[in-house]
Amino acid sequence: MSVVRRAILLLVAELFASWWVWSRALTDTLREAFPSFWVYESTRLVCWTVLFLALFSTWLLMGNSARVRNRTSLSAIVGIALALALEVSTSLWYWRTWSADAIRDLYGSVWYWHDGLPQGPDLLRLSLWAYVSDHALPWVVALAALEVLSNSVSKGLRAIPRQE
Repeated sequence: MSVVRRAILLLVAELFASWWVWSRALTDTLREAFPSFWVYESTRLVCWTVLFLALFSTWLLMGNSARVRNRTSLSAIVGIALALALEVSTSLWYWRTWSADAIRDLYGSVWYWHDGLPQGPDLLRLSLWAYVSDHALPWVVALAALEVLSNSVSKGLRAIPRQE
């Protein structure tokens, strides 16, 4: 799969996961602070882009050196690990930005912890990991679905005879 297509798949998975988190929130919580999805996603996308450029460069360097040694499976494993690192580190960085106040409030509220709020320092720690997992799960599903779809389309296009 081409490098550009892989980057597009990662971006689409990121957008889908963010949309999933934003769309599930109650209208008087997260959606009050971020009236549109793009307002919500704009700050997170800045974090994602910076980390993407750093990790994608790492993947290209590591992937190319692994391919040179005929270890394409190693290159794939490194790529998957870096993609997951991109997702988790973006969530961790975004959590600490000024614009994530509404996210922190939402994940520290009764809406999320309807069985009872954790107390003290546990609330902050558990709220952070709740947000990370709520964003990572739809990201994994979207990326897997996009990979399958992309591979199916590319195999289908290769099966079409070319006229010369």
